[in-house]
Amino acid sequence: MKILIVGVGSIGKRHLGLLLDLGIRDIIVCDKQKTRLEAVREIYPMVRGYQDYVSAFKEDFDVVFICTPPNTHTDILAKAVDKGCHVFCEKPLAMDLKGLDEIEREAQKNGLASLGRLQRILFVAQGSWGRSVARRKPRD
Repeated sequence: MKILIVGVGSIGKRHLGLLLDLGIRDIIVCDKQKTRLEAVREIYPMVRGYQDYVSAFKEDFDVVFICTPPNTHTDILAKAVDKGCHVFCEKPLAMDLKGLDEIEREAQKNGLASLGRLQRILFVAQGSWGRSVARRKPRD
């Protein structure tokens, strides 16, 4: 299994460490902050790194962990689904519902799973995109 982690701040580093503990070694990391990316690569020299996710998406991988600020989730999520990758997205999935229907349809068509640690959520998928269990607009 090949994994891409987009965003290696605090939570991205936690996911990286846990994946390595599970014995997964084929991991690519991506962070636009060069110093953060270099620090992670210094600790984990076996992972490859990119400074922008567009370049990272030229690689082949099976799963994408989205650990970036919430306002970037939708674009990265759409790119992952278009590529045919399963997704783990940190909370919240998106800042609003705009574009999520199209992403959900594409993911469903491709048989992709979405997992996430979602609390104040806009959309929750349980096991697969096809079984939506909750959907609401954010509170004002």
